[in-house]
Amino acid sequence: MRIPMRSVLTGMLLFFIFSGPVRAEQAPGEIPENMQKLFSARQWDMMDAAFKKNGSSFSPKDRMLYGNALWFRGDYQNALKLFREERNAVPPEILPYLRMRIILGLERTGQAEEALREALALGEDREWILAPYVQYAIGRLARSTGKTELAVKAFRSMAQLSRDMGQRLTALEALFDLSAARIEDARMLLEIEPHNAKALSLLEDAGPPYSTEDALFLAEAAVAQKQPRKALEYVENTSFQENEGRDRATLLVARARAALGKKREAADMLYRLAVMEDTEPADVARAISIMKEMVNGGEGEYAKGLLAALAESGPSRASALSMDALAGINGRSGDAQRKVYWEDMLLETWPDSPLTVPIRWKRGWKTWKEENPDKAARIWEAALQAGPGRRDEAKLLFWLRRAFEKTGQNTDALSKRLEENHPLDFYTFAAFEDRSLPISEEKSSLLEHAEHELESWGFMVYARMHLLEEGTPGALYRAALIAKWLGDLHGSYLYGHAILRAIPRDGTLPPELLDLLFPRPYGEIVRKASESFGVPVYEIWAIMRRESAFNPLATSNAGAMGLMQLMPPTARENARLLGLNEEADFFEPEVNILVGTHHFGRLRKMFERVEPAVAAYNAGQGRARSWLENSGEEIDWMEWIEEIPFLETREFVRQVMANRNVYMRMVNDENGAGR
Repeated sequence: MRIPMRSVLTGMLLFFIFSGPVRAEQAPGEIPENMQKLFSARQWDMMDAAFKKNGSSFSPKDRMLYGNALWFRGDYQNALKLFREERNAVPPEILPYLRMRIILGLERTGQAEEALREALALGEDREWILAPYVQYAIGRLARSTGKTELAVKAFRSMAQLSRDMGQRLTALEALFDLSAARIEDARMLLEIEPHNAKALSLLEDAGPPYSTEDALFLAEAAVAQKQPRKALEYVENTSFQENEGRDRATLLVARARAALGKKREAADMLYRLAVMEDTEPADVARAISIMKEMVNGGEGEYAKGLLAALAESGPSRASALSMDALAGINGRSGDAQRKVYWEDMLLETWPDSPLTVPIRWKRGWKTWKEENPDKAARIWEAALQAGPGRRDEAKLLFWLRRAFEKTGQNTDALSKRLEENHPLDFYTFAAFEDRSLPISEEKSSLLEHAEHELESWGFMVYARMHLLEEGTPGALYRAALIAKWLGDLHGSYLYGHAILRAIPRDGTLPPELLDLLFPRPYGEIVRKASESFGVPVYEIWAIMRRESAFNPLATSNAGAMGLMQLMPPTARENARLLGLNEEADFFEPEVNILVGTHHFGRLRKMFERVEPAVAAYNAGQGRARSWLENSGEEIDWMEWIEEIPFLETREFVRQVMANRNVYMRMVNDENGAGR
């Protein structure tokens, strides 16, 4: 499963409000003597002993640290007592965060009315980072105490103040639950969830006539719900200002008319949109995509003719897209001659278009399989010059390097480009099997960042908010360390990727960043599963990283669950074989890892090689077995992976194998085995 990356702040709201106690992990080595070190090491028992012995003489900062230690263990009553005692002793810059913690403490200990009074007093400041969270607290507390009008006001303020989509969605949903949403709330919600039924209903009840924005929201939903007549009514009952929403409206009307059988009329509209000079490139692509869909049946030949006209005389963007569309149409219909004709036209007319990359890849592959590496190399070199995406570039560099090796050409430049641009890629490890991890010798100065002041008082969640707001590589790294401390492994992993995008690339990674990008969580559980089922620990982490990005609550659209993304039937079958309750909580990390590793271990024994076992984990053992049976006796495993017919499974195998290569080296280096 791929986790959506809306923003590095997404999900902070629920973690901030509802996060439970943090489990203590005893740090090895000499026992620290001061409370700051004890807190950082989560040495809760030692903090208890120190406070019992000398708590009355502690500084306000040490008492705050101990109060937060109690908080992270779920002892809200005693934490709240300490926080209130020190309220007048903390510096002004710390006091607002202490007040927020007091509000939450009062709420969690059943003192809602007092918590609401505190929140209202704190909520007067609307210009600071916690403003949306304070408004959320006011909204929750007001609703729970029957003050609906106040709750509505707070949730509306939260929606306006929130810069994060997840926070805004929470506030807007609360307004709809309270039957207090306005038209502007509905519009804001539809920007996040375009097909939200409650928001659409509110817009519909307000018209006609509709504003341009409202008509487009309603029409898009109607088209998606296969209600073309309704979509046309929304647009026809709207007076569009010049150019305002023109392209969106044209695309929607064309789709609706095509659905009603008026494909010729729809195709004409799309053609006119595609040739207009001021049409956005994305809308040109959408228009041609819709025309491509229309070719199937009805007035398909007419739409195909318009695509041909665009291909031969349209603007450059429309021409290249139309040629690509026509090649695909003829390929699906089985007309190989016309498919090749349009591919050749695209290659000749727009040789530098990225659209030519997949054509050249496939033609080069065919030539490679015909054992003509020299010709394959010439084709793949041209593909590299056409601006492939990162994944295609790594693939092309690998196979071009192989072709050069077969023809006796120098591969140094290709090798350097592959290693520098794609240091952790599947293809790079495949090209250099004995390669060590690309780790720089020293830590990066870009990731240096001083401890945030709020950390020294124990307010870790609030410190993380400020660091994420700052957004520099150093601040993000510090936020990632706090996320790990809080037990938010998914957040830490996402911040690591944000850092990777922000720092210059030279073919190596700082060692501290590698640990963020390739964490090894749930160590004891993973080792136990590894020993029980004969699956190396690095393969368990490799699958976990690809499947869930270490989010234990990850759920796919198909219903796959948890860290190892278990489909319900697979989970129940393997649970039964293990003697577990088939209705066990498969989101629980220990259960999920145990059951997922058992399943993968069975596939490992079934296929012997790791590559088909990984393919079977994604696509099913029947499909993987059939792909093997069609491959002959002597299998080149890199070729076998390239010829997996499902794109999703090909990518899955590549990514899991890349992860496996990194984790295997990390484990071997740690064990002194080296490579």
